[in-house]
Amino acid sequence: MGKETTTHSNPPFGRHIILDLRCLHLRCLRSTLSYPPLGRHIILICDAQHLRSQHSILLNASQNPNSGTQQYRIEDRCTAFVSNLAQRILVLPMLLSPFRRPLQPQLRITMTTELTKSQELIARRKNAVPNGVGMFNHATAAHASGAKITDVDGRELIDFAGGIGVVNAGHCPPPVVKAIQEQAAKFLHVSFNVASYEPYIALCEKLNTLLPHGGPTKTLLVSTGAEAVENAIKIARQATKRQGVLCFTDAFHGRTLMAMTLTSKVGYKPDCGPFAPEVYRTQYPNFYRYGAGRTEADFVKAELHRLEELSHNTVAPENLAAIILEGAGRRRIQRGTFCLPERFARILR
Repeated sequence: MGKETTTHSNPPFGRHIILDLRCLHLRCLRSTLSYPPLGRHIILICDAQHLRSQHSILLNASQNPNSGTQQYRIEDRCTAFVSNLAQRILVLPMLLSPFRRPLQPQLRITMTTELTKSQELIARRKNAVPNGVGMFNHATAAHASGAKITDVDGRELIDFAGGIGVVNAGHCPPPVVKAIQEQAAKFLHVSFNVASYEPYIALCEKLNTLLPHGGPTKTLLVSTGAEAVENAIKIARQATKRQGVLCFTDAFHGRTLMAMTLTSKVGYKPDCGPFAPEVYRTQYPNFYRYGAGRTEADFVKAELHRLEELSHNTVAPENLAAIILEGAGRRRIQRGTFCLPERFARILR
């Protein structure tokens, strides 16, 4: 008869456990690994540098000469493999034995691992670029095409960000590349204030036909969304001779002073006050989150009533220069995307 084994047909957390060592606090990792049998396999997201420098959990490092990988043993209960060729992010299965006692963190690693080009580039970034420029992950880019980015180590990555919703036609579509090359051969910058040129005017004419303003429309082109918001508020105040601006929760409008004041999430603006005055905020009409079983028509009616009440107890309409809101909620990362009810937009306008 074969050796008797114990199996868990229904592990309490499924068949796989995923641990991201790059962002998991050591105390959380120890607590996780100390739990009685969690599942049949564990998946680590890690790299050799993090395993050496940030998480004192490894014992008995050894080199496997045949596979080109570094093999680690964690308290003789599970084994991790970190490939020299895997560079920044690696996901590999590990056999998870039942844990009966807490993991005692001790680190005795004698080997060294050569940094990849991506790691070297990220290190240079950290030394040269302030932390205020967000870094969502440690991916790098050498060139890109379509939906793929190739990093500086030659790995291909599928790009689900698209420049955060900017590169909607994919990376380097040939017609766009051709148009940029042709324009670069003519001139790069003369400043439209100094000399008028046809591509700027042609783009404004096209936008004027697309934007539903109902009457004669003109377009101003600026560099960033924050600059557009700042100019829109200035134009509204100058045109109406009023100062108040009404904005909504869950909105992102930028990081300059007025745009940051209008931005809802407080995490974007710690210690940045005082903010711009005469800005008022109310709840975004998020039917998905706040519908509470009502029809969309009933929800819109209640939200318009909220605005009516706001005009009595928050800011008088005759003091409002503008109402600024997004047609689709911007908190894609934190809270998901949601759209403004069409009826609400029409009546508000």
